[in-house]
Amino acid sequence: MLISLHKNARTTPAVRAEIAASQESASILSWHSATVCITEQTVYKWKKR
Repeated sequence: MLISLHKNARTTPAVRAEIAASQESASILSWHSATVCITEQTVYKWKKR
């Protein structure tokens, strides 16, 4: 299955699923995802969805 991501997208479906399933806090998840450059606000957004 080919997934078309927006050119500015910083998260992939796999990263989003990992964020949603995790029990870690947003600050820890955003720190661990430093290579992806996502903020705590993004983590909160994907945990809420």
